Amino acid sequence: MVDDESELQSDAVRLQAKTLVRTANCGALGYVDQTDGAPRVTRAGIATLSDGSVVLATSGLSENLADAGRVSVLIGEFREGDALCDPHLSLNGCLTRLLDAKENTARLRYKRRHLHSEVCVDFEDVLFWRLEVRSACYLQELGQASNLRASDLECFPSDWDAWDAMEGGAVDHMNEDHLVATRLYATVFCGEEDAEWRLTGLDPEGIDMALGARSIRLNYIEPLEDPSALRQRLVSLVKEARAKLERTP
Repeated sequence: MVDDESELQSDAVRLQAKTLVRTANCGALGYVDQTDGAPRVTRAGIATLSDGSVVLATSGLSENLADAGRVSVLIGEFREGDALCDPHLSLNGCLTRLLDAKENTARLRYKRRHLHSEVCVDFEDVLFWRLEVRSACYLQELGQASNLRASDLECFPSDWDAWDAMEGGAVDHMNEDHLVATRLYATVFCGEEDAEWRLTGLDPEGIDMALGARSIRLNYIEPLEDPSALRQRLVSLVKEARAKLERTP
């Protein structure tokens, strides 16, 4: 049990930052072009691996990024009003190109997040990179910023191989046979509109969902220690959601 108020606030900040990463669709990628030493910024598509690490999809930048060294990625949804006041997260680190099985996993999770990406994401010049975060700064609102580490943004279950082996089939099964459950997660727990929400990812700490280009996340109160507990958690959430609806006047 955490009884220190500052630690509780830190837990809340970490959760907000994690959620921002998990629901980001794109970001501004800053790097130094090794051909002429000039700083450059481009847009990169974003998804996450099951552990919460950031995956970037880029096109036409392979030679530059392979030797870019340190890079920075800025994510955050800009809404109406002053963009400086909207929550945003700056991630600083290095890029590692994903190959073979790791690339296939990243591509699959990216396609689930970006439903219409199949038109271009399989082009030969589209490459996938994992951002190895060295540091991060999360701005909750103007004048209120928190420094974070990579460990603040990722999760660490006991058996990643078992989780990754199960996750893809579980997402497909939910989208094929249990769309009603997904709608309950989105509407009852996340307060979203009643629509054709679909799952884009399952991980030990929550559920990622999307409706068109909009991505949302339902964070569990308690993370799952083992992938075998996922089915019971999903069933329990459905029961809880229906009970809430029955109590609603």
